[in-house]
Amino acid sequence: ESLEKELKRITASAKTKKRFADKLYSVISYQLSVISD
Repeated sequence: ESLEKELKRITASAKTKKRFADKLYSVISYQLSVISD
């Protein structure tokens, strides 16, 4: 039971990190496209 909770916590953490990475990536690509213009 606690293992299942742990897995859910890890999954949620991974999703948060991925969302953060996606946001960071979009900001960086936007900056690069602005610079290159």
